[in-house]
Amino acid sequence: MVYRPPGDQRAITCRIERIEAGRAYLVPVPRPDIGWVSLENLHPIEGEAAAKGE
Repeated sequence: MVYRPPGDQRAITCRIERIEAGRAYLVPVPRPDIGWVSLENLHPIEGEAAAKGE
């Protein structure tokens, strides 16, 4: 799941470890190392290119 802390711009990918008393205990999922990728493998998110005026 993706958790966005209140008042924060970032989003953190987490897994739910357990649920108790109406609360979930979240554990961050390690991010893979991502470096250089081919532009052929990238696709814009729908509407993102139009929002940027491209």
